Amino acid sequence: GIDTRLIMVERAGTRGKADKVLRNLPPGDVTTKDRYMKLSKVDWTRIKCDLAHVSLPVVLEKEMEGASVVVIAKHLCGAGMDLALKSLETIKARVDACLLATCCHGICEWKEYVGRDFLVTEMETDSFKFGVAEFDLMRKWCAGTVSCQKTKDSMPEQDGPDGDGMAQVIKKSESKSEDEQAEHSTEALDTENDVSLQRVNVRAVVKSLQLKCGIEGLGRACQRLIDYGRLNYIQTVVYNPSQFRSEIVHYITPEVSPQNACISGKRYSQRKEDHP
Repeated sequence: GIDTRLIMVERAGTRGKADKVLRNLPPGDVTTKDRYMKLSKVDWTRIKCDLAHVSLPVVLEKEMEGASVVVIAKHLCGAGMDLALKSLETIKARVDACLLATCCHGICEWKEYVGRDFLVTEMETDSFKFGVAEFDLMRKWCAGTVSCQKTKDSMPEQDGPDGDGMAQVIKKSESKSEDEQAEHSTEALDTENDVSLQRVNVRAVVKSLQLKCGIEGLGRACQRLIDYGRLNYIQTVVYNPSQFRSEIVHYITPEVSPQNACISGKRYSQRKEDHP
């Protein structure tokens, strides 16, 4: 029988790598080792739709009642992550764990962002108000990490101590597929050619404030602030922290990818309503 049901929700087109594996699966189990999922026992469905228009309670139909639900988001860009967290709230009683890799903070939207209360509380003072304009600058400054990575990627290859070259450590941006480059493009965040924004672009801010962390450090700080707002949403709105442990973890080094953080969560006990 079927042991696992895989439901994939995607807004845009897909390369179909997972689909190809599942469709071309020969009869019988090809993944026989215990540590691998047996693909022949996976029932899979792909939903091509904006997550904002998907009702997860309907998707998780009644015959799946009692099943353990794990939510995974792979590099869910910008406001898509916030829509995912809002969707998570609608099925929170059924979710046992989540792993959400954030990405493309520069295209986040204030109206969709779930951590607004957190940022306002943490950032505002008697003389400083935090709102959509300030958030707009923060999300643009996130591009500092990606900008630094692109600079590293465009460096000429140099032989290391073993003569292997740096290409084995840092992949050049030219090697990325066109789809990947378009998906993670930061061209829309470039403020250096806009005269009205030149004083507040990430390089100008770092220079004027003489920040020792540089543009990469400022960009990373802005990324984490946005992600901590999302984590706070999980801990205060979606779940009770005493029943669901959640945290931000870095799953790979920033040299491999500057988008290297994810929000992980796991239920402490058996499923039940976390909030009245």
